[in-house]
Amino acid sequence: MSIRKTVLIKEAIETDGHDKACNPITRVVSIAVVKNPFAERFAEDLSRLFELGV
Repeated sequence: MSIRKTVLIKEAIETDGHDKACNPITRVVSIAVVKNPFAERFAEDLSRLFELGV
């Protein structure tokens, strides 16, 4: 598969909902946009895309 775009998001939470300091919590998400091999044509079996998402 051809990767067309990637995005990386990092979030760090350092205070709770009441502005009190807490142990830092870090969340990281990575996203990839891939070229759709089924674009502009009908495909009954899309399992290749599901396998790629794993």
